[in-house]
Amino acid sequence: PPMILQPLVENAVKHGIGNLTGGGVVSVVARRDASLLRISVENDVDEDAPATPGTGIGLANVQQRLATAYGHEGRINQLRRENKYRVELTLPAQTTTEQ
Repeated sequence: PPMILQPLVENAVKHGIGNLTGGGVVSVVARRDASLLRISVENDVDEDAPATPGTGIGLANVQQRLATAYGHEGRINQLRRENKYRVELTLPAQTTTEQ
């Protein structure tokens, strides 16, 4: 869906690298896994800082949009490990062939 990554990148900056005095890295990676497309947004976080939840509106919006567009095939997963936070979207890989 259009603009599906915007709230994820905004969250990565606002809640992740924006809180680091030395800055950080936000990476966006897309890969095909058989019939699925996996897109991840990962950012540095301060591993010593406690996880402070935001309102969750951005992630909830993304989840709702994936569910509307792809049903149960559209998923969002999040993981915080040490100094990294990652959100991964899973959706059906769609290809078009032009003749």
